Amino acid sequence: MKIYCMIKLKRWKILKGMNKKMNLDEKEILNFDNYAHEWWNKRGPYKLLHKLNPLRLKYIEDRADIDGLNILDIGCGGGILSEALSKKGAKVTSIDASDKTIKIAKKHALENNLKIDYKCCTLEKYIKNYPDLNPLFTFAVPGYNVRNQEINAVLGLQQLKRLDYNIEKRAENFKTWLDNLDSGKYQTKFQREGNSNFALPLVIERSDKELFDNVCVLLDERDVEYRVGTAGGGNQAKQPYLEKYTFYADNLDNIDYIHEFGLYVGNHPELDTQEIINLCKGLNEL
Repeated sequence: MKIYCMIKLKRWKILKGMNKKMNLDEKEILNFDNYAHEWWNKRGPYKLLHKLNPLRLKYIEDRADIDGLNILDIGCGGGILSEALSKKGAKVTSIDASDKTIKIAKKHALENNLKIDYKCCTLEKYIKNYPDLNPLFTFAVPGYNVRNQEINAVLGLQQLKRLDYNIEKRAENFKTWLDNLDSGKYQTKFQREGNSNFALPLVIERSDKELFDNVCVLLDERDVEYRVGTAGGGNQAKQPYLEKYTFYADNLDNIDYIHEFGLYVGNHPELDTQEIINLCKGLNEL
């Protein structure tokens, strides 16, 4: 079998004397047994794994030709990644210590006409099948030392596909926002050309604490996420983290005004135009 990735076992004594503690945690297995039926519920407790699976698969595909590759998936669970690899042409052997989970995985693979060799097995048993391998460096499972910048890179590459759309839609949302706000109550004289911000600014035109408080109440009632003082939390000179520093700040009238009467709401590319118009209508009625 051609094995693709590596599990690094730091201590051979872990395998010899402590393997049951490391790989056969009875409480953990019982927990997986109890939720075995939820593996393929994309809105259930494993929904995050389903959402991340396309990125995991893409990350592996970027580094290996999966088609025809023999892969051992250790701790396969219900087979979310195993099935994705199988559909790409990999010859997958998948092991997990939870018998109920393996049964669910087998059933789902059968329903989808996928040939995956599922085994209810621990890592200890697997290692014993390969006595000629160095237990400190056993290449076994598709896994990587993933750094945060690498994850960001994968996410960024996916976002690039929508970059032009996101820029255009946010600019369109910004225009709709300013066109529908009451300029007698809120500031609308912002530079529009070239503006494609992740936020929609909402600043009270004249210092009116009651109006500002009512704005926050309305946004809360409509479950609209917002940040008071805009993205930076208002006037940073007021923040406690600066108390231990000696610095001089003067003529902060504009910043103080934003601090007291400014906020923003998120400008998501998937915002519906009518949603923006309806929110503006509610704000204008305050």
